[in-house]
Amino acid sequence: MAKLNTVAFVALFVASLFSGSATWGSIRGCYSTCTSNFTTSPAGTESSHWGMGSSCSEAHDALLNSILYTAENACISRGYDGVCTINFIIQSEGPDGCFFNGTMMQKDGFAYYSCQYTVCEPDDDPPPYQ
Repeated sequence: MAKLNTVAFVALFVASLFSGSATWGSIRGCYSTCTSNFTTSPAGTESSHWGMGSSCSEAHDALLNSILYTAENACISRGYDGVCTINFIIQSEGPDGCFFNGTMMQKDGFAYYSCQYTVCEPDDDPPPYQ
């Protein structure tokens, strides 16, 4: 037991040597915020995606998943953390925006979305020692 206490004390001592240098330039606090005005539609207002399935419900889920996947990847490729908010626009004709395309039920649409990013405020206090 004494050997374990000694090892723990040495580990804490070594960690304390580095903790002073880690406080300088540390982060005071971080928060998430959103940026907006993106769309999945290349033209801005036209359907860019479709979802298909054996039912309108499956087509709807496929459409939303496709749009969300595109928006999420677009945010990440722009250097953001991911999607913050998304507004799906269903543009298909028919009941519930669903129609039969000859082989399956289909829904068309696009989305306006915003991307999330993290802002961290630096701790402006000078280091206690150098």
